[in-house]
Amino acid sequence: MEIDEEYSENAISFEDAFAGLEQIVRRLESGQTTLDEAVSSFEKGMLLAHICNRKLASTELKVETLRKSFAEDSGRSVNASDAAKETEDINGTVQVSNASEDVNLEDLPW
Repeated sequence: MEIDEEYSENAISFEDAFAGLEQIVRRLESGQTTLDEAVSSFEKGMLLAHICNRKLASTELKVETLRKSFAEDSGRSVNASDAAKETEDINGTVQVSNASEDVNLEDLPW
């Protein structure tokens, strides 16, 4: 099996790719590999790092799309300062404060 087949972006989860990357780093840091093994491991590690980065970027895009959709549906804009105003009370209820309004996420329809 070639590296591209073994580590294709659709065939491996982020968690598995990250775990594989950690394993490769430990192996390379141990210094117990031959030069050829080190180069091969480095190549696999770079591919796994690329897969992790692409999956993270894709997830970030999905989250941003959902945030924008929510903002459009609720008729208000969502920005980084809004996200920073999230707090959690003693009961674990998340409150989102927006200057003049508090939204209890448990009251939302979903």
